[in-house]
Amino acid sequence: MRGQRIGLAVVLGLWCSLSVGEAQTWTQFLAGNFESNNFTQFTATSTSDGTIVVTNTCTPPPAQGLYHCKADLAGNGGTNFARVQWDLPSWGQDQLWAAEYSMYLPTGFHSARTCTFQPFGTDTFPTLNNQMRLMVYLTAPQNAFMVLNDEGVTTEITPAFNYLTEGQWVRWRVEQKIHNSAGWTKVYKNGVLVASGTGDTWTGEPVTRIRFGYADCSAQTAPLTLYLDHIVVYTGAE
Repeated sequence: MRGQRIGLAVVLGLWCSLSVGEAQTWTQFLAGNFESNNFTQFTATSTSDGTIVVTNTCTPPPAQGLYHCKADLAGNGGTNFARVQWDLPSWGQDQLWAAEYSMYLPTGFHSARTCTFQPFGTDTFPTLNNQMRLMVYLTAPQNAFMVLNDEGVTTEITPAFNYLTEGQWVRWRVEQKIHNSAGWTKVYKNGVLVASGTGDTWTGEPVTRIRFGYADCSAQTAPLTLYLDHIVVYTGAE
């Protein structure tokens, strides 16, 4: 059973950030921008009661390039996801990593939502399938948190932040150190730090996958659409 540990960071940053007085440097590890008009930059896509395609139909378009990803859920209830993913080389304790992505939620997205929305996260599949997710709850005020799911026990590892921006592209970045006591997590929205926490970020198994889109949105009973672009994963060093 893990206890909840939340601490607040006081220093803002993006490309080179500060934590506990130490600088982090970041090296690009994976990148996908959909400009090849397919998913070959990723390990895989997966869907359940949904579709995921490369398109150029979002208005307005993203700031860079022509193509982007469109993910739809049909809204028939049950298990719902539509996501791109990369396999990872079994990240363990003391691993520093960061992920960035641009996401566009059409106007009305959240009012049509009947599920807890998980647009991004990692997991330890196939061992136990423990997870770290960005989770937007359904109940008012529909706050978002970074959470760990360790064998069915869900722990919030950051304070609440706002994920409800609709009708425009938003650039999200999550930075994390994996550790069972000295870990930390930071969330940036358009370059501004919106949430951070310190403590346990380790579920007991190495992280093997990272997913974007509808990482999970189970029990959705109405159609949903989102757009995704310019995904980058970094590894870091203190």
